[in-house]
Amino acid sequence: MKFSELAPIPDWLPSKLSAPIERPEGGVAPIGELDTESAIGLASHYLQHDAEPAIENAGGDATTFMVAARATDFGLSPGVCLNLMAEHYNPRCEPPWDLEDLSRKVDNAARYRKTPPGIANPANEFEPVVAARAWVTFGEGRRRALTNTRPLIKGLLDSAALSVVFGQPNAGKSYIVLDWAWRIATGTPWMGRKVAQGVAVYVAMEGARGLFKRLEALKRKHDTPDDVPLVIIPQAFNLRSADGVKRLLGILKEIEAEIGPIVFLAIDTLVAALAGGSDTDPSDMGLYLKHAAAIQAATGAHVCTVHHAGKDIGRGARGWSGLLGTIDTEIEVHDNTVRDTKQRDLEKVTSAGFKLESLHLGVDADGDPVTACVVNYVTAPEFDLELTPAEEDMASVVEEIADGKTPNPAGETIVTLDEIKVAWYLKADKNLCPVVGSKDAIRKLADRSGQKLGWKKHKRGQYVVRSGQKRTKADNLVV
Repeated sequence: MKFSELAPIPDWLPSKLSAPIERPEGGVAPIGELDTESAIGLASHYLQHDAEPAIENAGGDATTFMVAARATDFGLSPGVCLNLMAEHYNPRCEPPWDLEDLSRKVDNAARYRKTPPGIANPANEFEPVVAARAWVTFGEGRRRALTNTRPLIKGLLDSAALSVVFGQPNAGKSYIVLDWAWRIATGTPWMGRKVAQGVAVYVAMEGARGLFKRLEALKRKHDTPDDVPLVIIPQAFNLRSADGVKRLLGILKEIEAEIGPIVFLAIDTLVAALAGGSDTDPSDMGLYLKHAAAIQAATGAHVCTVHHAGKDIGRGARGWSGLLGTIDTEIEVHDNTVRDTKQRDLEKVTSAGFKLESLHLGVDADGDPVTACVVNYVTAPEFDLELTPAEEDMASVVEEIADGKTPNPAGETIVTLDEIKVAWYLKADKNLCPVVGSKDAIRKLADRSGQKLGWKKHKRGQYVVRSGQKRTKADNLVV
């Protein structure tokens, strides 16, 4: 075949051509350290659950390239990315890639990427709050015993920790957490306990309209100035996804730059933050808790999550049992009482009673009244247990059993349901208490009484009664 001489380039053509892409030697520089535990965890979850599998004759090449690029976004080197894709992603493809072909896709994703690896890892959004040295000697640790504590609400919430506040619908848990946020923002003591003042952020993923009315109620009740550092974020975030966490961290970074360091962050509610995930699924909950810890480490704030109780509130927060072992503090809101049911490093506060006071804010466009509630913590004489006669009898039975036992060093006595049943039937035979139809009815009566009196369930069929915990909640109030 014979070719003629090349024709000259028309004058107009060079102006239509884009400049060649200049790629730095070794690819785009990463953000942060590669192949961290956080990066591997995020990428593994993405490859197992969210990445679109490659299907032959359906754009599989382009799909795999994009998946490799996305996995690298979390902060992976090409070698680790290849290993994770071979383990978690390739078996989902139809058919699976030959390892050499898969390696080529990963290398191309690293070579031709325009954004830095690590851009989708929320841990890279903030500088982590870390100690100057990663280890301490025995003597150094001992000397920090009295100086290393940083209470946020003294005796209740520590700084830079994770907590969960749970309760049944309409129990008042959101009111309580908003009240804490207001007290932290203003430095107002809680039940006579010192509160560290700082920026408080409330992420209202649901019910933001009602929350705004509560802010107006706080203004009127306490004459709160408008420039108090209490910030509301009235939108939802998928905190199972790295993108959702990154978006929230970006907003928190703006708040820090404009107002100051955040010391308290409330997430209301866990169900909304799971964005379709399940609070009973270990994978969904593990991912949320990992991201909550990343947010806490990135900001240095105490992260408080509002959650729901299960059908039996005596068994704690709803869902995955691993939640309790991960957090530092668990607080129950039930029957107009705030009670800490777990403290990792603090002594338990026992119970604090509260009432919701309704304030008239004005009228709407139709002339109907607009109201909102604020929290009033009540003193002992104001608090009414309202025990039924049967619950009074149950309280007497449990007290008698507890009085006959030796408390543990924490002042707690364990009373079993079997002991309660035997004592109840003996008293019923003497007409000292009513006859209850079944053992299950006795259990339900003990549960109801325990919820009002603050007995904590230790294991199935066991109740923890603290020394001096008798038939009046007023004895346990923090005033």
